[in-house]
Amino acid sequence: MSQKRVKSRKLVYSLLILNAFCVILTFSLYLAFSPLVNSQESTRLSTGPISTTDEAIKIGMPIVDQYIEENNRTITTVEATLRNSTQPYWFIQVEFEGIESRGYHDQSSGYEVSVWADSSEILHHGPIWHNSPSATDENTKITVDRAIEIAIPIAEEYATENNRTITTMVEASLTNHTDSRPLWQIDVKFEPVKNGDYRDVQHWIDAYTVSIWADTCEIRSHSARGWY
Repeated sequence: MSQKRVKSRKLVYSLLILNAFCVILTFSLYLAFSPLVNSQESTRLSTGPISTTDEAIKIGMPIVDQYIEENNRTITTVEATLRNSTQPYWFIQVEFEGIESRGYHDQSSGYEVSVWADSSEILHHGPIWHNSPSATDENTKITVDRAIEIAIPIAEEYATENNRTITTMVEASLTNHTDSRPLWQIDVKFEPVKNGDYRDVQHWIDAYTVSIWADTCEIRSHSARGWY
């Protein structure tokens, strides 16, 4: 009878040990596949691969770093914002320190990069110019990314009709028109025409320009841009 009790106790102890092992294993697997988020990542802003501002900036900054290295610019601020359009994307805006103008890119005030939140792919990127101090005043009602959103479909229509390929490179410039109204000029770049006939005008077209009133969001003009 005592031997049966000993065996019974051993069985109970074995079951307890096995149960404890299962609990530890389950908890370990949970930690491995569901790591604790730190305070910086506690607020998830999207359901895609890029769900925090830090992740978006990490993807966008190599493009900006290349630009500032080539043009000897200094970054002052970096901001990332999630835009909830039909397909969410991150908008990274970088501001530059002002310098005495020596050339075209010395006049750029910053750089912007947009990244799809679900695929981590670059949507578009390019420098930003504010060509006059008053062009940033309270009359400017739309942001640069909104101006680009308006311009892209117009450029895409032209590209489709003329068999051109749009690149991710987009340049934006905010200036004042002759009547002191703020105006966004968005240049959507095309891939070069390869093996094209030099007599074909499309060979010389390198971008499509859309001008948008920054105070009313209305399109002022749009046309192909190139070297003739």
